[in-house]
Amino acid sequence: MSQGPFTNAGSTVLFNWWQGLKHDTGGRARLRRCHTLTEVTLEPCYQSLYHHLMLLPEVKEFRERLRERLPAIAALAAMIVSIPEHGQPIAKQMAQRIGDRKRVSEPRFQRLLQCHEPEEIFQSLRRILPLLDQQVDLLGLANGIYYWNDRLRKEWAYAYFET
Repeated sequence: MSQGPFTNAGSTVLFNWWQGLKHDTGGRARLRRCHTLTEVTLEPCYQSLYHHLMLLPEVKEFRERLRERLPAIAALAAMIVSIPEHGQPIAKQMAQRIGDRKRVSEPRFQRLLQCHEPEEIFQSLRRILPLLDQQVDLLGLANGIYYWNDRLRKEWAYAYFET
């Protein structure tokens, strides 16, 4: 995962866009109310992120996959209220214990890992983020959605179950 749309300038664009949502409360609220990725693509604040990323030369080779995955990244980013200072991998956050239970139950985590399509990933993570107090590493989330494949799902499984 050393190369991708969220390294260098791409990560800066995403972070600055997310910071801007703090001032665009209407745009943030509309993104959070989107129930499908098609709805997300119709939002002006999403289009702003999309166009800023697509202008970056380093993103050129990633455009096709990014078009498919960016709506989920944007809508879920709009749900994040803060980024933990010491960014822990999301799967480890899900496995953290609160009392005698994990923040995200094993069945819910397993359902997430069974997702393949961006719409499924979006719907599953949309339900999981509130269980994490909407505090996750923005770039970790973005890269997780962008690179979602068998290898990444295995990495998340190892991280979740090692805790």
